[in-house]
Amino acid sequence: MNRLVEACAGAGKTTGLVREAREAAGRGSGVLLLTYTESNQREIRSALIRELGFVPPNVVIKGWYSFLLEDYLRPYWPRHFGGRIEGILLDSSNPHYRNGRTIPGRASELDGQLNPACFLTGSRRRAHSTFLSKLAREIDEQSGGLATERLGTMFSCVLIDEVQDLVGWDYEILARIVERTGIACYCVGDFRQTVYSTSPARKGPRSSEEKLARFLELGFQHEQIVDSWRSAQEICDVSDLVFQSSGRYPPTRSLTEYREPDHGNHCGVFAVADEDLADYVAAFRPTILRDSARADTSFAAGCEVVNIGEAKGRTFDRSLIVPTAKVRRFFGGDIATFDADETEKARNKLYVAVTRARFSVAVALGDGAGIPGVGRWTPGG
Repeated sequence: MNRLVEACAGAGKTTGLVREAREAAGRGSGVLLLTYTESNQREIRSALIRELGFVPPNVVIKGWYSFLLEDYLRPYWPRHFGGRIEGILLDSSNPHYRNGRTIPGRASELDGQLNPACFLTGSRRRAHSTFLSKLAREIDEQSGGLATERLGTMFSCVLIDEVQDLVGWDYEILARIVERTGIACYCVGDFRQTVYSTSPARKGPRSSEEKLARFLELGFQHEQIVDSWRSAQEICDVSDLVFQSSGRYPPTRSLTEYREPDHGNHCGVFAVADEDLADYVAAFRPTILRDSARADTSFAAGCEVVNIGEAKGRTFDRSLIVPTAKVRRFFGGDIATFDADETEKARNKLYVAVTRARFSVAVALGDGAGIPGVGRWTPGG
C-alpha cells in the first residue's frame, strides 16, 4: 500500500519516517530513503543511529538529485549519448531563459532526438537541476524502463521525506515507480512548508492542491497528522489561521503541557510595537526570523538572526518575526491577504515562521494585531 502522510509542523515526521525504515529493514527489505536537503539526510542518519546504534546495511539514504543521477542517468546515459555526467548544476532559475525569452537551440528535442543542450551545461559534464527529473524520465523511456525495473530489484520500500519539495517532472518519476514496480512508497511532508522546490520549471503539479490531486490519482492512501509535539496550543491556533481560508487543513492540536517558568509564563503569540522591540529582545532573547537579509534587524543585537527559508525543520524556544508588508496585513486582520498570490511561497513562509517556537512567537507590529489569539506585549506587562 502506498501512503501519503501530511503532517503538521512539529508532528515528529522524522520519528515516523525512521520507524517505517526500521520496520521495513527488519523484514529484510531493501529500503531507499530519499529527501531533498543534505541537512535532512544527516538528521535521518543520526536518528537511525540514535535508535539502533547504526544504519542498517539494507537502508540507503540519498538526496533526490543524487538518486536521479546515480539510479536513472549514469547507468543508461552512455549507451545513448556517450561520456559521463559528472555532477549537477543547481539552477536558481530556468537556465534557458534570458531577458524573458527562450535561448534558441535549447528545446528538449531536436529532430526527434533528446537535445543535450537542454539538459546539460556547455561542457556536457553536468546536468541542469531544473530538468533532471525530465531527463531521467526520458532516459528511462528510451531504455525500455530498465532504470525503474532495476530499482524494483534493489528495493521493496521507498520512503520520501519532505515530499512537499517535489514538483513537476518529479511526479513522473514517482508515477513510474508506483505503476511499474512492486515497491511500496511512503511519502511524508507538509505542503504548507514548501519553501524550496527541486525545480523552477513551470510544469505541474506545483500548488498544494495539484500535488495532492496527483497523489490521489496514483492511488496513494491520504493521511493527516494534526498533533504537534513542538508548539504550545496558542501558537498552533494562530498557525491554523494562515491557511484557514483554504479550508483544507483540520485544526492543529498541541500535545505539549509545558508553561515555561521564567519571564512570567510568557507563552503564546504577541504583537510588539516598534518602540518596544529593544525591551522585548532584552527580556526574552528570541531567535529573529526574517524574510531576507534586507529586513531591518538593528534592534536585535546579540540575538540569532535566521532567514525563514533556512529555519525550516528547526525548533526555537522563542521567536520574533520581522514581517513583510503582506504579513503585517495578515496580522492586522486580513487573513485572506495571500489568496490572490500567484504562488503559495509567501503564505508558506509565514506558516514556517509561526511554527518554529515552543513557547512564544512575537511579531513586530506597530499598530497591534487584529486576529484572534494574538496579545499585545508592553514592557512590564
